[in-house]
Amino acid sequence: MKEKIGFGLVWVGITVYFANAFLFPLLGPDSGYYLAMMRDFYSGKAYFTDIATIYNPLSQLWFGLPFTVYTHPDPRLSLLFNVLVFIGSSLLLYRLLRHINTSSTFSLFLSLFFFLLNLFFDGSHILLEPLSVFFLLLATLCYLKASSFKDFFTIGVLISFSFLSKQYGLFFVAPLCIDIFFIQKKHRIKRLLVLGVGFLVPILVFLFYLYKHGASITQGMYYMLGKGVPIDVGNGTGNSYDFFSYSIGIVVFLFVSNYGLTMLRHPRFTLSVIRTKPFFALLFIFSVSVLINASYLHYFQYIIPFSLLFYAQVQNEVEKQQLPHTKSYSFLISLVFLTGAGIYSLTKKPLKFQNQETERQVILSAIPRGSAVFLEGVSPAYYYLCDFNSINLSTVGYTFSGYFLPNSILKYAKGGSFILASQEQFQKYKPILDSRYTYKTIMLQNQVYYLITVNFGV
Repeated sequence: MKEKIGFGLVWVGITVYFANAFLFPLLGPDSGYYLAMMRDFYSGKAYFTDIATIYNPLSQLWFGLPFTVYTHPDPRLSLLFNVLVFIGSSLLLYRLLRHINTSSTFSLFLSLFFFLLNLFFDGSHILLEPLSVFFLLLATLCYLKASSFKDFFTIGVLISFSFLSKQYGLFFVAPLCIDIFFIQKKHRIKRLLVLGVGFLVPILVFLFYLYKHGASITQGMYYMLGKGVPIDVGNGTGNSYDFFSYSIGIVVFLFVSNYGLTMLRHPRFTLSVIRTKPFFALLFIFSVSVLINASYLHYFQYIIPFSLLFYAQVQNEVEKQQLPHTKSYSFLISLVFLTGAGIYSLTKKPLKFQNQETERQVILSAIPRGSAVFLEGVSPAYYYLCDFNSINLSTVGYTFSGYFLPNSILKYAKGGSFILASQEQFQKYKPILDSRYTYKTIMLQNQVYYLITVNFGV
């Protein structure tokens, strides 16, 4: 009975989050940022050298494929490409779970639960993590089944693809190398060398692309490591994160992943898995390293599959392949919360979507479509929604507010461009504005915003 309830709640949750994403396609800040870059890339601009960004390109090239057909595609098309990746990752997780002798029923349940967790952890937005995780899961499966050196070459290529999807995928290298060198030991030097060669092949191909577009090898490496944008503040992520904000993501993850309590209730079995199958414990531990700078919900997409794999190993020892929710309410509690949160969000989504559409119309009434704009304290979603261009594509790009100081933005802004700033951000600009700049106020959702116009060089 509980098994049917568990599967039923998973499907209800997935349906609710799909409705959230596709019926009311509220565009998130990250999504607008990525789509604006892909619009420029697919119109002929070179990645990194023409388009300033700290993120590697592969994920964006994937969900940006609709730009090969449409000049300004519906964001839901790009989201659909990410959903396809979630489906692929769920199938890979199922294969991994079956490989470690988890029952078919439990493997199916965990794979569906994994899909639902991804949707909850910002999966209804267009993100970089899904494709990066897909390649890591495929690399994991290849490693567990590796029988020849060419398999290690393939694994290296897959890790490189994950890194080129988003830099955080690189965490996988540490647990893999530790397992090869210190635990498996067989042909460890040659395996690591072949792995390294496989990793370098996509990197070298991309470096050649950058070289053809004017970047040196050193510049290319800086670009790929997220150091290609000369920002003034922070490292490009989690700049204004405080301890409270950081804690929220972790608390939410711990609550919805309370299946991990099994490992705490049965430390003997947990330690046994760590001793006999350390690779899964290492994957889980090192996946947590993505939270070093911030704990945005979508960062947990890296942790979810490896926590489930580690948990499944322990559960296999404890339950002897029995479906866990026949003896534990952990999953039912998580599922009720996840489904309830999705339904609550769905009730709020129509108003949020309408508010975003209203704001888009107000902004476009003040700034012509296609203008060069920097959004300061305003969601980067409007770069794409309003079809705005960057004030300086090769230096500033569509970088989030707060990473460039006002002096820098004014220096990089060209004549005829605009800066749309919140009241708080405008106070930083006001003391340094001179006769070359004019400004006026506009109202967005009963809040005062300032539109600065750059008049020189027009």
